[in-house]
Amino acid sequence: MTVPPQDRSSDRSSDRSGNQTNDRAHDERMTELRQLFFETAAELVQKLNEEAMQLEQSPSDAEAARSLRRTVHTLKGDAAACGFREFSELCHEFEDVLALENPATAASVPAIALRAADVFAGHAGGLPERHGTPSIESLRAEIAHLAHPADSGAAKSKKQGPETLGEESTLVGV
Repeated sequence: MTVPPQDRSSDRSSDRSGNQTNDRAHDERMTELRQLFFETAAELVQKLNEEAMQLEQSPSDAEAARSLRRTVHTLKGDAAACGFREFSELCHEFEDVLALENPATAASVPAIALRAADVFAGHAGGLPERHGTPSIESLRAEIAHLAHPADSGAAKSKKQGPETLGEESTLVGV
């Protein structure tokens, strides 16, 4: 007799060779992948710091700007692969702004990249323990300011509103 799919999920203990084994193997792979993420994220965040400092010293260095964008892109993809949606989305927002290569905001990029490295390091380091992860809202506002410099006043007043207090989030996967 064939059991309908919705019934199989509720009776995993009797399905010793099928779904339970696959689920366990998947969970083990995800655990390994996330551990690798934590290790490589630390290296990438250090690289992001170094690239931001290089860009701070040489703001017109196009290769340093491209390298910084590639590092953020790699962090974005790695976070997405591990299911850390908010971390990936924040990296994506920053990557999009970096791709604009807006001369009017270029001077702000190194400082925001250094701040991003600090926030990313806090989240990547805090994810396994889920303790003390820093807020991403102010970084998100700074990134938005790079994308839309004319809207910076609106972004600041929105950030200070009480409605954003409940939006505080950790970068834990879904």
